[in-house]
Amino acid sequence: MLHPTEEKLRERFIFLTNKYKSNYYNYRLKDKIKAIYYGVKYLNRFNPDDKDLDFSDILIAFSDINYIKSLMSTISYGELLNIFPIEKDFDGHKWECKDYFDTIEYLKDKDLNDSIGDDLEEFLGWYFNTDIMHFCVKHLVIFDRIRRHDGKEGLLESFLKKISEEKDIPIHAYNTKTGKFDIL
Repeated sequence: MLHPTEEKLRERFIFLTNKYKSNYYNYRLKDKIKAIYYGVKYLNRFNPDDKDLDFSDILIAFSDINYIKSLMSTISYGELLNIFPIEKDFDGHKWECKDYFDTIEYLKDKDLNDSIGDDLEEFLGWYFNTDIMHFCVKHLVIFDRIRRHDGKEGLLESFLKKISEEKDIPIHAYNTKTGKFDIL
């Protein structure tokens, strides 16, 4: 069961997506921008850990994320900058994190009128906007929940085991049942 605000944002997103019957190249630009905006806002409020959710709700959210990303890949860099402006935080070097300057550095070799296309994943990784960063994290969290539901280990565990094997470094995790640290 979705929160009323989530439901309203999702309804707007669904209305716009149904209007074009999944042919996102026929969208009017104005509707495409609205669908991206409402979709990102709805998914940022979506809580995959909500006890009232069915697994089907997680799968729907994952499908919505992929649809939004396919829409994003068809617009230009400049249009995404207008929907979700770069945040004006300039001290990323101090905290060793991305900031306004990292996004501008990434965009300096790009024509802002070009379609994002296959560059979407890398672009979102460099993009400094809270809504976009939450959207990317939500994508990973939902993907992790799907893997766990399918009986696979989570993304973090899988990553840590791979690093542990490559670097021959033991990775320890706290076991809440035994109260001790176990080697992954």
